[in-house]
Amino acid sequence: IFKDKSTTLSDTVQVFQTQKDAIILTQKSITIGDTAAVIKVELRSNVQYLVTIPVLAQTWISLLDTKAMKTEVLSFNVLSNTSLQSRNAEIIIFKSLTTVSDTLKITQTGAPQLPTVTTSAATKITPYTATVGGSIVGNGGAPITSRGVCWNILPNPVVSDLKSSAGSGDGSFEADLTGLAPNTKYYARAYATN
Repeated sequence: IFKDKSTTLSDTVQVFQTQKDAIILTQKSITIGDTAAVIKVELRSNVQYLVTIPVLAQTWISLLDTKAMKTEVLSFNVLSNTSLQSRNAEIIIFKSLTTVSDTLKITQTGAPQLPTVTTSAATKITPYTATVGGSIVGNGGAPITSRGVCWNILPNPVVSDLKSSAGSGDGSFEADLTGLAPNTKYYARAYATN
């Protein structure tokens, strides 16, 4: 306000400062495992924005709608990666018809390969029990979450047959086969899950 000291004469000048448009992601890169997940990314913005997901990435990433009129957290649904290859996408958040934008890069690791396991010969054989061991030769790039021995009277037993657990982790292990019938041929095979 400008005032004349000797009179009541005055005038007012209004000053308006324009804002600097901004779109800022607080996290610009995310790497997740091969399983499905919901990721949340904080976005600071003082403008209306649009989100662009590359066409090829739209088969495995989708923006989750929120009920809020405007939110600072973007949620993206990411489907499981069943491929052995990792994949990535760059998602652009931008103000329409301007150069104001920010980019989020999502990298998803590939699914682990199957573990490699060897089976050792049966020991401690009795008419009703036996002990069979195994060894984790390779974990397939992921921790071994369960291991043991499965058995059946038919060749090539699988884990849906009879099985005995031997914990988790790499290395050698043994498992006891119980409830066997005397004078019966059994097939046993070590297994591991990563």
